Amino acid sequence: SMIATSMGVPMLLLEPPLENQKFQKGSQFGCPSEIASLPDGLDLARFPSGLSRLIDHPSWLSRGCSIPACQQIQDYDKLVDSLAEGGYRVAYFHCQDSNRDGKTTKVYVTAAYNVRFRLQFIHDGLKQGGISREQILLWALSLGSSIEEAELFSNITNTQDFWNFAMALMNRSGILKLQPWIARDIENHIKTFRLPFKYDQTDSDFDAIHIRRGDKLLDESKKEVNKYWKSRGYNHPPVNYIPFEHYLRYYVKDDCVSRGVKTINRDVYL
Repeated sequence: SMIATSMGVPMLLLEPPLENQKFQKGSQFGCPSEIASLPDGLDLARFPSGLSRLIDHPSWLSRGCSIPACQQIQDYDKLVDSLAEGGYRVAYFHCQDSNRDGKTTKVYVTAAYNVRFRLQFIHDGLKQGGISREQILLWALSLGSSIEEAELFSNITNTQDFWNFAMALMNRSGILKLQPWIARDIENHIKTFRLPFKYDQTDSDFDAIHIRRGDKLLDESKKEVNKYWKSRGYNHPPVNYIPFEHYLRYYVKDDCVSRGVKTINRDVYL
C-alpha cells in the first residue's frame, strides 16, 4: 500500500486460486468460526482466501479496479516465477485487458519478498534528493492527508520523522483494516480466558504488555538491543534480548515512594 500510494497507482490483491493454495481451507490465516469445523472446500466460497481472509482491502485503494484479464496474470504460478527470475524486485508488464476492450494497462507486480527492497529504494531517494517535493505532496494526498498536512509532510528533512509521519497517515487512512470476523472471533476467544476486562463498570482496569522476541531478534530488534546494553556499559550484550525488568521500569519508581506518593495496585497481563 505504501508503494502503490507513493507511485499514485491503484493497488489490487491477487490471491492464488484455491486449487493452488498450500494452506488448509484456503488461507494461512485460518478460518472464521463458521467454517473452521467444516470439511475442506465446503462453504469456502463465502469467504476470501489468502491475505484477503485477514485484511479488508479498501475500495479507495484499488480505485474500484478489477484484476486485469490478460494472459500474463491468468497463470498464477508463472507470474510468481517471473518475480523470482527478477530477483523479487518490482516487475511490470503491459497487459491487453479484455475487461477493458483490449486496452493496454501497465501492471506493476510485487510480492512480500520485494516490498522491503522497494521501500529501501524510496528511503535512499529521500536521502539523496531523488524524490521531488511534488511527488511527496501527491503521496501524502493519496494517503488521505489534508493540504496543510501534505505541505508539512513535504518539508520534513529527517528521514525517521518522514517515515513516522507517513505511517501515521497510513494508519489513519484505514488501509490496515481487518475483516469483520477477525475482531469478533478474537473477542470470543479472549473471553474464554476469564480475564477481568472492563465490559462494564464492575470490572477492573488492567495493563497489557506485549513482549515479542523470537524472529524479531534475528535482525529487526538487534539495533535496539545493542543500544540498550551499551547504555548500561556493555560493548557486547550478555544476551541478545532486552531483559524483562526494562518493561517494568515505569512500575518501580523510588522517587515516587520517597515523596510519599500513594501506591496504586495494577493488574498487568503479559
